[in-house]
Amino acid sequence: MRGRFAELFGKIEPKALKVQHDRRHYVDGRVKPTGGVTKVTLEFDGVRAVGFAACSNEDNFNRRIGYQIALGRALKRLSSSLKEAAPNIR
Repeated sequence: MRGRFAELFGKIEPKALKVQHDRRHYVDGRVKPTGGVTKVTLEFDGVRAVGFAACSNEDNFNRRIGYQIALGRALKRLSSSLKEAAPNIR
C-alpha cells in the first residue's frame, strides 16, 4: 500500500476493522472449496466503509486474496468519503 491508503490504514484501530468470510456449503454441511464472499468493514473518524470481494463458483476460495481485494475496496471508499467530508485536507 502506498500514499493515502497506507496513511489511513496505519491510523485505523484494530477494533475498527472487521473481516467476515462467507463460504458455500454442500447439502450435508461440508464446505465447498469454490466460491465465497469476503467482507471488510472499516470505521475511522465516524465514517464507515465496506468492501466486498466475491470468488467465482469456478475458482477455489482463498481468504488472503479475498481479504486483500475487499480491504483495498474498503480503503478506497473510506478515502473518498473522508475527502467528501473534508475536501480541504489532503
